Amino acid sequence: MLGHRLVTLADLGYRPLFYEPPQGGHAGGFDAVFENPQFAGADTSFWIRQSIPLIGGGGVALGTENGVLADLRSSKGEGQSNFLNPGLMLAGIGGDFDLLPELRLSTNFNYLRFVETAPLEFLRHQAALYGGKTHGLRVVELGLIGALKAEGQRYVDWFWSARGHRHLWEGFCVLAGAVWVFLRDGRAGRALILVWIAFFLVAALFMSNPFGWYLILIWPLFALTMARLFLSFPVRLVARAGLVALFAAYLGNLALWGWKARQDVALQARVEQLRRLIPADAPVLGNGALWFAFWDRDFTDQYYLEFRELEEKLFPGRGPAGWAEEQRRLGWRYIVAFGDLRRFLDPEVPLEEMLALPVYRPRSPRIRAARAFSLARCSIEERLPGQADTILVLRIRHE
Repeated sequence: MLGHRLVTLADLGYRPLFYEPPQGGHAGGFDAVFENPQFAGADTSFWIRQSIPLIGGGGVALGTENGVLADLRSSKGEGQSNFLNPGLMLAGIGGDFDLLPELRLSTNFNYLRFVETAPLEFLRHQAALYGGKTHGLRVVELGLIGALKAEGQRYVDWFWSARGHRHLWEGFCVLAGAVWVFLRDGRAGRALILVWIAFFLVAALFMSNPFGWYLILIWPLFALTMARLFLSFPVRLVARAGLVALFAAYLGNLALWGWKARQDVALQARVEQLRRLIPADAPVLGNGALWFAFWDRDFTDQYYLEFRELEEKLFPGRGPAGWAEEQRRLGWRYIVAFGDLRRFLDPEVPLEEMLALPVYRPRSPRIRAARAFSLARCSIEERLPGQADTILVLRIRHE
């Protein structure tokens, strides 16, 4: 039996009117005293329930506790009202499902984005934020069929392409459990699978991030379908064997990755080696995961380049962005890279073979720009090989 709140749609778009810059003294935003909203997930929503610090160690928050507005206040009780804020657009869908007389499943999926990011850019002294202006809905970017195919690919990558010794059997159990629950568990089972389908559609339309580990958001439903399959399958010997095989695959997976981790050199162990290789006064560009090696030095995270590209598109007057331009502006003398950044820059990685892979093809212009800069301006200072990856240290030559 479906609960009384089958679907709730919320569209809370409000737009601050920026006739002048954020520091111009005029505002057309929106604020409230104590909202305590009872929709869009209410106090089960992280955005509504939690106060999210923004600047000053939380002295100014992005949004306050039990509030839906991004009003940039310290608190509702003592903080000053603020009508110059980024605005919020929120769309949500939710449902209550009485699966059993004693079990109710409450779900709510929200999509949030800022209307104007100028106040946040001003407060944080950052380049243009990667927000609603530049990060559109996936269904708009890829079309309906493309968005559904992309979401389906997330499942394929997780259950088939990655670590098949565990995920292939796990994926079969999830799929078999879903079919079993839908056909054998009546309205409660069908409601459960409809929640899964709703999550799939919401993710297909709104979630541009393609990584498989986001499936952990729906993992409780996977666990429920598998549990129902193993508990109610009539041939008990087959059910027990399947369950034992699943747990054996989990334990084998943990053991394998534990063994691999012990074979490799931990990043923490590379700290002194990296600090000896690179002079203390040399500005460095590198992976964010390596910040701990250069915490007291002039270090730039690799994603700075992507933010600058976005800023150039939104505000062309702020100057060109690119590897050479940013190197001249910030004076990088070394690059420390592993993972994708290392593959993009490393002259020993075949470029065309890499770009032929589907995961890299959409980023072709960015990858070619990185490789061109590496070939033209960099020399290899050191390679630090590891079991899983290699850390590449490049020295940037002066023009």
